[in-house]
Amino acid sequence: MDELDARLHPRLAAKIVSLFQDGRSNPNGAQLLFNTHDATLLAPTSDARLRRDQVWLTDKGADGGTSLTPLLDFRPRRDGASNLERGYLAGRYGGLPFFDEDLLSSLLSAVGAASVKSRPSDRPLRRARATKAEKQRFLVYCEGANTEEIYLRGIKRELRDRPIDIVIGPADGEPMTLVRDAIKHRDRVAKDSEERFDHVWCLFDVEAPKPFSRPHGRLEEAVTAAGRAGIGCALSNPCFELWLILHFQDCAVPGLTNDRAAETLARLLLGYHPKGGKRFEYSTLEAGRDLAGARARALHAGHARDHPECRVNPCTSVPELLAALGL
Repeated sequence: MDELDARLHPRLAAKIVSLFQDGRSNPNGAQLLFNTHDATLLAPTSDARLRRDQVWLTDKGADGGTSLTPLLDFRPRRDGASNLERGYLAGRYGGLPFFDEDLLSSLLSAVGAASVKSRPSDRPLRRARATKAEKQRFLVYCEGANTEEIYLRGIKRELRDRPIDIVIGPADGEPMTLVRDAIKHRDRVAKDSEERFDHVWCLFDVEAPKPFSRPHGRLEEAVTAAGRAGIGCALSNPCFELWLILHFQDCAVPGLTNDRAAETLARLLLGYHPKGGKRFEYSTLEAGRDLAGARARALHAGHARDHPECRVNPCTSVPELLAALGL
């Protein structure tokens, strides 16, 4: 495909590439070959997630011929922290256009001389003072590649004007691993004023495979570690399905289990099937979100004050995450 980014926003171009990268949307391994001038596709935060072995760079020689160089020809940094986008724009890999400064200066001078003749002499050239604050960047780590991901991506679509990165954590759903990965991700870009995150959250379940069972073994350790690192935690006891149930009805059943929560949600949410694929439309939940928040707060109020937050079943603090996002 010639000039993939032509007439496309960089985020949309990256999303198209990501569809080919993801085995779920591209199960047969179809390939996409394209050229582009969009260096943002190389950024570590890009949805495209291009690997070094997928990138070739072009250089045009003095004779007009074009040479191709694979990015793999360049050794990665030993610390593993190389930013392909910035490295490319800094000229570390070649493939940059050559600027004839004298020619450009003469062209700009000619254009400037022509524009001076037509520009009113009393036209103000100063811009108004900047008043808007930069948007806050959010990083949300969650367990579960189905229910939580569908819901969070729906939130992201609703808040499309806010930069929110969603990362699906390890499949085992171990809270401490999720928190550690979130901390590492945040710290990896902390020194970059453009890519750093202003707020980081972890979304995970307390888990309850059996009625009145104890929380996950490392839950308290994970919550403590997150608090020390300045990371917010949105917990659901026993599981995230409870938060979705509250969009439709109250749910104050003591000792609620994962299985019973899933069965209840299946009766309420169109498209959700515990065993046949947890697929549903986020739009079917939007109307009940405020009421779900009120029900969640009522659950909090009904628990004894000496219990830590969301250690009593059922309970969820997902509304705190949504409030932080601006909902």
